[in-house]
Order: sequence, then structure tokens, then C-alpha cells
Amino acid sequence: MIGAMNDSPLTVLSPLDGTVASLDSVPDPVFATGTMGAGIAVVPDPDAEVVGIHAPADGVLIRVLPNLFVLDAKGHHILVHLGIDTARLDGQGFDMHWPEGMQVTKDMVVCTYTPRELGRMGFDPIVVVVAMRAGANDLSPLALPGEPISRAGGAVFVLRRIFSAAAVGMVLLAATGTTMPVGPEKAKLFLLVFFFVLTFIQVWPLVMTQRGHWGHRKHPVNKMYTFFSALGLAGTLGVVTVVFFNGDLEMLLTIAGPTMFLGVMGAAVLAFFATPWRDWSFRETERPKRSNGKAQRSRLGSADAKRED
Repeated sequence: MIGAMNDSPLTVLSPLDGTVASLDSVPDPVFATGTMGAGIAVVPDPDAEVVGIHAPADGVLIRVLPNLFVLDAKGHHILVHLGIDTARLDGQGFDMHWPEGMQVTKDMVVCTYTPRELGRMGFDPIVVVVAMRAGANDLSPLALPGEPISRAGGAVFVLRRIFSAAAVGMVLLAATGTTMPVGPEKAKLFLLVFFFVLTFIQVWPLVMTQRGHWGHRKHPVNKMYTFFSALGLAGTLGVVTVVFFNGDLEMLLTIAGPTMFLGVMGAAVLAFFATPWRDWSFRETERPKRSNGKAQRSRLGSADAKRED
């Protein structure tokens, strides 16, 4: 689950000197709508001939192209994209210094580019810094739009969550074979629907079992099914709490994840391979209702009267 779980919060620095801009002001809908993730943008000096782009954090370069690089820092994937629509330049105006797989530190220059030359060719030289698969709630901004920022100590945001609902949703979508880009909010909605369906398919059979629709609820198999279903529901509740409300509860996730898996799988195995409803010896039987004394005497009196006749 790449990028979904992270060891600790991460402080992301500005890769260059410039002016902070909000992500929704970037003239590219892929970034402005948050499809790639949450983050900020930095506007460089448009008259600068050559600008060095530093690593925004310590990490490993996992993707390198002439106009962008992706850094794996503590499990977070940070995208640094130079300019808008600059892939069409085929590397012109960019000089990448390091290959993929290189371990870099935040004081290292990863690449250089030429804002002034890009401007002359009609390209916006803005630099986008994005935490991939992260939502707006997954980070805390440290720099406001319009503020000048310097490379020396210029932190732009902190990624606080170790477990992102958007990240998990995107991973699940990828597992289904979806190739179209999906933003964090849609990924969260998909994950919410997934957990709703998962909860329903646990609750409905449990209720039916307790109501005796599949044999006596005290049948040993049904008792085991009830136990595993309750275990799965408790684990599901724990995972939902971590994913949607507090991603820093790493210990809860460590317990809730395996608990949910064990409960769901145990209940599924019993549901498919055990058939307690065929064991009629455990079915409840109605006991004959006891008549009160007055009604019984009335019936006896009627019987005596019939015999006298």
C-alpha cells in the first residue's frame, strides 16, 4: 500500500526562493482540483536565469523526469513539478542532476531550470509541491499565499497523518484496475462506500442469525459465527476511526486491522462451509401453554355435563 501508511509527520520545505501561491490558483486543473494531492505552489523570480531546485525533504528519488521528480520521504510521496505543461519542452531549459534511486537530503540541489527562458517561450514557471494521495486535511500549511519564502528554513507544510483515507481509497481504486485520475475527495467517498458495504454484509447475517432464521441461535456454529461477526465489526469500527478521524492512532490501527480481517474471514468461512440450519435438533420448539385453573375447571365441568346427557 504505497504511500498510504507513513511512519511519522513530515515537514516539507520550499524547494526554491519565491512567493507562496495556493494550489487552486495554479493554471492546471490537475493540480488546482487536487487530483494529484494537496500542497502549495511557489512562484519564482520571473527574471531569474537559472534557479536551483532543492529536495523538499530527506528521501529517495523514485521518479525523475526533466521537468519533475517524486521523492519518497518517510513513506510520503512528494511531487515537485517545474512549470505548467512543460513536458512538451522535452527537457529544454531543465537539468536534472540525479537519477532515480538516489538518496538525497534537503540541502542538495536535485535539478536546475530557467524561469526566464520558460517565460519567453510562453510557459508559466511556477513550481508545484504536492503530497501525492493526500487530502487537504492531511497537512497543516506553514506558509500563506502571497508570502515570500526562502529556501533557508522555508517550511511550507507539515504532513501530520500517518494513515490517509484518500491514500487508502486510491489504493483500493487502483486494485480494481481503475486508470483514470481520481482526486482525494472522490477516493474518500469510494472508501466510505466500501466500508458501508462491508459493515452491511456483516450486520445483516448477524441479525438474521440472532433471530433464528438459520437454525437455533445457540447452535455451536451460530455461536462461533456471532463471535467472529462481532470481532469483525469491532475491527471495522477501529479501522474507520483511524482512517477517517484520527490517522495518528497507529497502535489502534495495528490492533484493529488484523481484528477486522480475522473476524470477516472467520465469519465468511462459517457462512460458506457450515450449515447449522440443517441440524433440526437445535431448533426451538414451542412449549404448550399452561391453562389457568379456572379455565381448566370450566372445561372439566363441560365434559361432565356432556356425560350426564
